Amino acid sequence: MMWKPISNYVLKKGDIVTFKNSVTDTLVSTNSGFIKRIIATPGDTLELRDGQVLVNGSVSLEPYTALPNSTFGDDFLADCKLIKIPENQYFVMGDNRKTSDDSRRKLGLINKNDIEEVLPVFLQKFNYQPRNESAKISVNQEEFLKIINTQRQSPLKFNPLAKNNIATAELSVNGHYDAIELGEAAIEWWSKYFLDPVYTEINISETDKIINGCPTRTIKINLGGYLPPNWDKNVINSWQKALDRLKEIRPGWNNTPVATIIDTRIKYLEQIVAKMNSNQWLGPELELYIQSTDKKLYDKQTELSNKINFDHE
Repeated sequence: MMWKPISNYVLKKGDIVTFKNSVTDTLVSTNSGFIKRIIATPGDTLELRDGQVLVNGSVSLEPYTALPNSTFGDDFLADCKLIKIPENQYFVMGDNRKTSDDSRRKLGLINKNDIEEVLPVFLQKFNYQPRNESAKISVNQEEFLKIINTQRQSPLKFNPLAKNNIATAELSVNGHYDAIELGEAAIEWWSKYFLDPVYTEINISETDKIINGCPTRTIKINLGGYLPPNWDKNVINSWQKALDRLKEIRPGWNNTPVATIIDTRIKYLEQIVAKMNSNQWLGPELELYIQSTDKKLYDKQTELSNKINFDHE
């Protein structure tokens, strides 16, 4: 149904156009160019605020988008930034607002001379059902997880402490998403995280706030999983030798203060060697012991043993 624009046809808001230029050539691997919808025409003012499209100060009714309140800014046009469309320029967007490469992003404004074909808005048919264009949507987390898990070999599970695991990833996006939209975005943008079997747990939070006078919803996703430490054999052997040496000298220090220190060191070194041999992480307590406590105990052991030997002599 697309046809070449005729000289006396004035492009209008809602028209669907195809175009191709040097910018689009870097964004697509073929010469097919892009197909988008005109949202604002020369002379219009445009602002994206809290998911809504405001043209000349009024909220646009957009029956062609799947959900209301689903349009958010990006690098070229950030949220709550008012721009005026210059002569012979057009602001275009895809109807799939969450993942579309369009004028909000790298494409920027489209020059009239780059437009090749048009499907005028008067030839388009919409099954428009009245809706609240200011309605805010949220993520149904259970539904989102079902969508993600259909793509994975092993399922993710909810855990509010997922960010505290050994292997972690924190992802965030601004805007109002439902489960399907966020699921599509997750697979398209972050597949290397969501499809990585090392991550086994997930936590999702949504926060509404005002940033620089602009209402913003931030969705934060934490992924967590277990990544084994794979201890170096030389490291394990060094701690094993230290443990064996302590056990060897321990009987010679019976009934002395040195024995208490040696017993403490043996207790901790046995835990360290056991965890390393089973390829487990040490945890905060044993990490602290390795980093500082064992050296302090060793110095105290040496000090006391030297004093006892000196007094004995």
